[in-house]
Amino acid sequence: MNRNAVALAVCAALALTGASVVNASDVVIDGRMAVDEWRNARHFDQFVSVAPLTRAPVDAKFKVEAWLQSTPSGIAVALQARHPADIARTETRMSRDGRQSVDRANFMIDFDGDGRNAFAFTLTQAGDIIDHAIVRENVLQTDWDGEWMYAVTREGEQVTFEWLIPWTTATMQAHTGDLRMVAVYFDRVIAATGQRFAYPGAGMSQPRFVSDFARIEIPQYRQQLLAVTPYAVASHDLVDAQSATKFGADLFWKPSASHQFAATLNPDFGQIESDDLVVNFSAIETFFTDKRPFFIDNQSAFDGSMPGAAMFYTRRVGGAADDGSGASDINAAIKASGSVGSFGYGAFMASEDEAAGRDFALLRGSYGSDTLDVRLTQSFVDRPVLDRDAAVTAVHARWRPTSTWVFDVASARSDIDVGANATADWHAGAFITHDPEGPWRQELSMLHTGDAFDINDLGFQSRNNQNRIAGELGYRRDNLAELSRFASHDWVLAFAASNNDHGLALTRQVDTWRYSELRDGGSLFLRAAWLAAGHDDLIARGAGVLNTQGGPVAVFERQRPRAGHWSYSYSFSAEPNAVDGMTYTAGATPRLHLSDRFDIDVGAYLWHQDAWLLWQGGDAFADYHTRRVDLSSNLNWFVGDRHELRAKLQAIAIDADGDRTYRLRPDGSLDALGASDDFSLRNLGFQLRYRYKLGYQRDIFLVYSRGGFGLDDAAPGLGQTFNDVFSLRDDEQLLLKLAYRFQS
Repeated sequence: MNRNAVALAVCAALALTGASVVNASDVVIDGRMAVDEWRNARHFDQFVSVAPLTRAPVDAKFKVEAWLQSTPSGIAVALQARHPADIARTETRMSRDGRQSVDRANFMIDFDGDGRNAFAFTLTQAGDIIDHAIVRENVLQTDWDGEWMYAVTREGEQVTFEWLIPWTTATMQAHTGDLRMVAVYFDRVIAATGQRFAYPGAGMSQPRFVSDFARIEIPQYRQQLLAVTPYAVASHDLVDAQSATKFGADLFWKPSASHQFAATLNPDFGQIESDDLVVNFSAIETFFTDKRPFFIDNQSAFDGSMPGAAMFYTRRVGGAADDGSGASDINAAIKASGSVGSFGYGAFMASEDEAAGRDFALLRGSYGSDTLDVRLTQSFVDRPVLDRDAAVTAVHARWRPTSTWVFDVASARSDIDVGANATADWHAGAFITHDPEGPWRQELSMLHTGDAFDINDLGFQSRNNQNRIAGELGYRRDNLAELSRFASHDWVLAFAASNNDHGLALTRQVDTWRYSELRDGGSLFLRAAWLAAGHDDLIARGAGVLNTQGGPVAVFERQRPRAGHWSYSYSFSAEPNAVDGMTYTAGATPRLHLSDRFDIDVGAYLWHQDAWLLWQGGDAFADYHTRRVDLSSNLNWFVGDRHELRAKLQAIAIDADGDRTYRLRPDGSLDALGASDDFSLRNLGFQLRYRYKLGYQRDIFLVYSRGGFGLDDAAPGLGQTFNDVFSLRDDEQLLLKLAYRFQS
């Protein structure tokens, strides 16, 4: 990376004013809702119950009402709700985008009012925030963070939530007049009872959730934003006794509501948020979410998901280098998005460092109306070490002809050149959903993926070479007796069948499950399925096809939110192994809340596999009698409004007693040979992180991390293997990071 470019970026940042994106406004976001501030606001008071989904008017003791007004600084929203004194309050503090069940309020908005995309802004009663993009009507895209102001206060039984959503928060279609048509949704959730009250009465489980938002016309204002976020990282490797420093910057420019541009120079793509530990011996890649600031900023414009595949998987960029040297460094990356009338565009480009570095590009054009959304996407990847060029073209359309039907269809073609060899193949998928008024709903999905189709240079697909059909029949009941411990039941009966593209039967299954919401605010999930005997054409990595057994599947999961000082979840599952025996998993995660600002959980899950079949290379296999324990623990301490201390521990121990070795026969059966050797596996990840919050994308992080991986040719017993996990020390590091966003 050119150091002069970084220096120029830092100087540009220092030249900016540093003022907040929110300018002076008639509305002060302080959670107090002065009458004169909201005198011109639109009032909403027709809230109904959506959990349970009865759409009954809200009882007076839970009275909820909301206000909204458009200001030069953004869209100001207030919501007031009564929380009866006889219902426990759940005001546990949590980090941004935390997943705990707490008392909260949601404001969601579709800035274009066309049902294509929306954004959810959640404010908890404790004053923490969660934000998501909503794509494809009811799919939450967690890899999105926006900048917005908020406040919450509680006086007796009344809670007041306030939001200010700047006009620069998301890209929106340009409107020439002084008014803009938007669609909005408000709701209030009480964790102790699981109740949700909303206006309008739309349910997130419905396939037309965003389309059912309330459309309103509001004054439109223009706002611009220029921001630069320089950063500095200093790290010290405690194993190798080496130190390193790194500098870079992110730049963001939004000249108008309908266009925005971002760039990153010498980015720090190391994760402050650590990934979960995964042990994966299968032929299918593990999918990881992304929390890197450059990617989560307005990432909904680059949502690449379509039936059966995703065009843009951001973890490819800066991922493992093609020469096996570790994670790739990024020289620079840019992205742009916007719209002109009903037409939208998006562009992304990134270039990695060194000879093994890859070059990525993705271009997108879209058209949207009230009932139709069409996207054309083209991606290119150059991988010089592999002498590989990959191009993928995709067309994806969502059609909503009526209030009850949704058609989601896509087609894509990949063209791959590796040296002098060129391959091309295609993919097509369709999801058809029918959700009429009433308790019943249906869904049908169909996929075809050619065996040479490959999207994984920049996108993500779990496998190619398949033809799959699946269907669901759902029934939801919400009008349960008040004396019942259940608030609602959601039943599903499903089937799925898949062949590979050469006619070989892969899977056949019949599935049924019930998801229930309880009046204690928790949930209960039950699943029973039957898998028919089939074939696995991936496990041998091209060396043959394995005949797989059928059998029953059972799943039980229970979650209960905080009651007093405790919350918990526990589960049990059973499913057949590939060719023999069953896998059983059971465990629990209790969480102790010492106060609203301090909690700790310890989760332990035990696995037992009678015959765990692992590929050994070529047509060789071995199976093992396996015991496994997964331990996870999280500590969260919110020392003050700006101070946050978190600890995350994960440990995996596997003790595998060898049974038999096998050769895969041409007919798909296994030919037993001799005894297989024992092995044990250990994996450790620990992170202690202190964060001082200076503001949005203005943070100081001090992080200690330690981890390791061990694989041994012995099985000393699960207890000893688990004890040995904590002696691992392949990596140990101290890291200090400072990032400060300047904007005007």
